[in-house]
Amino acid sequence: MKLAVGLTNSFEAAADVVATAAISWEFYRNKGHVQSTNSLLDKLLGFAVGRGALVTIVQLLTLALYISNPTSLIWMPVHFSIVAHHYGYDSQLSASSAPCQPGICWE
Repeated sequence: MKLAVGLTNSFEAAADVVATAAISWEFYRNKGHVQSTNSLLDKLLGFAVGRGALVTIVQLLTLALYISNPTSLIWMPVHFSIVAHHYGYDSQLSASSAPCQPGICWE
């Protein structure tokens, strides 16, 4: 189990690096002669690189915490923070997509 979790976290970190590199390359490649577009692409590039670095660091932290003590659950808050970030879970999204129950509706 330890190997499977380690490989999963390693591949997720590598995928984040590849995705960040691909997005960065596309932003750089699509720069042109219009200053306002270039400025926007520069801002998006900074955001993409910063987000990619943060996600990769958190992914590697999760891996290190799990490998250091796999019987402990110390790695779970870090893991859930990145899962929530990747899939966009927040209270508003969860509430708006929740089905109405008899007597309980999130409208």
